Amino acid sequence: MRRQQLIGRVVETFYLAGPQGLVLSLRHPKRDLRAFFPAHARQLEAFAQQQHLRFTSARDLCLLLTQLNAWLP
Repeated sequence: MRRQQLIGRVVETFYLAGPQGLVLSLRHPKRDLRAFFPAHARQLEAFAQQQHLRFTSARDLCLLLTQLNAWLP
């Protein structure tokens, strides 16, 4: 996670590391995760809604990715 300050506003940038060492920037975490994991997109959104998690919070995003890892084979 990297923070940038733009005119009094903090913008957090999240990154996702893949198994082959590939690092992807999550500029729009909700949209990007749906694109990277289309088979689990609806399931992930439903989980986020049930647990009241936001895709823009570092803590919540960590919980979402932990759950996503549990669903992956």
